[in-house]
Amino acid sequence: ATVSILTHPLLDFMNTYGMRWWMPFVNRWYYADALFIVDPWIWVVLVAGLLLTRWTGRETGNGKRETSAASHRRWAMTPAAVSLLAIAVYAAIMLGASQIARRAIMGELTAQGHAPLRVMVSPVPLNPLRRLVVIEDADRYRFGTVYWLRRPVFAIEPYEVAKNATAPEALVARQSAEGGAFLSWARFPFFVVEASRSSPVVHIVDARYTLDPDAGFGAVAVRLQGR
Repeated sequence: ATVSILTHPLLDFMNTYGMRWWMPFVNRWYYADALFIVDPWIWVVLVAGLLLTRWTGRETGNGKRETSAASHRRWAMTPAAVSLLAIAVYAAIMLGASQIARRAIMGELTAQGHAPLRVMVSPVPLNPLRRLVVIEDADRYRFGTVYWLRRPVFAIEPYEVAKNATAPEALVARQSAEGGAFLSWARFPFFVVEASRSSPVVHIVDARYTLDPDAGFGAVAVRLQGR
């Protein structure tokens, strides 16, 4: 339990979810963008290490499973320790790959005369060789992919979304309790206004996770009353 509490913030920082390390003094998010939120390869290696460590433990005379004193002294050679080392190496490689890709993309876009405000290079599930790219411009988001086995490695996708942040309905939604709470966490927000006979609904969507205004995660709907 203690290890889980200590490592949870680190894992949030290592993925795209992010951490506010200096709260409540500084309201800034920090992101490593190195791992997928629930990286299956980490869980596979971790569970395998734990199971192999348990399987290689010795039976004592009273039937209880335990390792010998010598095994405790050489814990660094147990499958569990090796699995933790493998996870650390994997995370370091993923972090380095994301940083290298981000710098390369920023350089390529700047050389083309399209210097973006921000670029996120995000891991995708199952495939550590592929990345999703979100490119923030002044009024819209563009998207791309990185695939290390492809030439060229980086490619722009043929779609984009407008931020729509200055629409009157979006400005009102920002001031609502739901909108303000979501925007304090959202990283690449955009607004979709849905007309209604009774009152309009403003969908605030975080482009790092979804482009679907009705998504169950990464989007919130704010109904504007009296409009």
